[in-house]
Amino acid sequence: MLVELNLVEQRYAAVAEVLNEGVTVTEAAARAGVARQTVQRWLRRYAADGLAGLVDRSSAPASCPHQMSPEVEARIVALRLEHPGWGPRTLGHELGKEGFDSVPGRSSIYRCLVRHQLIEVEP
Repeated sequence: MLVELNLVEQRYAAVAEVLNEGVTVTEAAARAGVARQTVQRWLRRYAADGLAGLVDRSSAPASCPHQMSPEVEARIVALRLEHPGWGPRTLGHELGKEGFDSVPGRSSIYRCLVRHQLIEVEP
């Protein structure tokens, strides 16, 4: 009879082999079909959080420090609505004159305008 183990059970089996049975990390990794660094990561997470540490984690970053602030984005949209003929270069220049600390680049301003459908994308 074939028994299918879920992901956490498979990871726990590899961790248990290393901790309880004295199997080397390399052997446990080969049986699990993963790199030995992966088994070492599972061991660290199991030691820190128990079984909950073996659950899949998101690889998405928690934040994006260089992301355009909502205030700057709102001001770009407002300026574009007031002056429909202004492009990214002029909008960036205006933001600089208004005293914004970090003025985004032209391509970032362009993407902002596209995101808010204030510019038509040309092929």
